[in-house]
Amino acid sequence: MDYKAVQLQITEAPEAFPDVAPVPLTDDTLASRKAKILARMHEEGVDALMIYADKEHGSNFEYLTRFHSAFRRGPADPDAARGGDRNPWQ
Repeated sequence: MDYKAVQLQITEAPEAFPDVAPVPLTDDTLASRKAKILARMHEEGVDALMIYADKEHGSNFEYLTRFHSAFRRGPADPDAARGGDRNPWQ
């Protein structure tokens, strides 16, 4: 095996923004995000979207669903989750 030496160093903490208010995820916000994604999918000829989400990487899932996964992976269909048509292009 080819082992390489690793040297640890102290790094500065990333900048924090404690005075910034969170963005409320209203129904209008989610509808706008969904519309943008569906439009881009249509432009690219994509008819399904798989979103990876787990405890450490749940932001993309939360972006569309308002749900932050504290567990392991699971598929998300934002259109079906809201009771919409599974194929918006017909």
